[in-house]
Parts: sequence; structure tokens; C-alpha cells
Amino acid sequence: MATFTIKPATSTTPKQVIIIGAEDMLSPSEVVRIVGVSLKTLRKWRELRINLAFCECDRSAKYPASAINEYLAATFCSVIIKKA
Repeated sequence: MATFTIKPATSTTPKQVIIIGAEDMLSPSEVVRIVGVSLKTLRKWRELRINLAFCECDRSAKYPASAINEYLAATFCSVIIKKA
């Protein structure tokens, strides 16, 4: 069981919650590979509290997998190419 402080991207008020089984939490390096942005960009988003919700645990940022899925679903663009 771990205690995290959640800082949603859309809110400036952090909320403390207890998460049982933190296996669905991703490290910044994992998020960088999945989302396709640099670590510097991810840090800036955290600082500005935009795009991705994250949690802090002992000065370490963790990202809920569900937040990453929601971000990717919201920003995904599909292209359909029709052959003539």
C-alpha cells in the first residue's frame, strides 16, 4: 500500500489518497517512451500542471496508466488514405 499526493492537470489543489497496488503507476521514463515527448517536456507539463495527471511519492513522480490512456485517446489522430 502506498500513499500518493495526486496533482491533477486541471486542478491546483493536491489531494492525498492511498493507492493499494501501485502496479498501474508509470515512471517518467516509461511515459516518455509511450507518449513520445522528451523528459524535459514531461517535467515542464508537471510544473505547469497540464496534459497529464501525476502523483508524487517521496519526491518521485508517478503517472497513473489510466491518465496516459485518456491522454492518448484524446490526442490520437487517425488518417484514412483511400486508394483511387
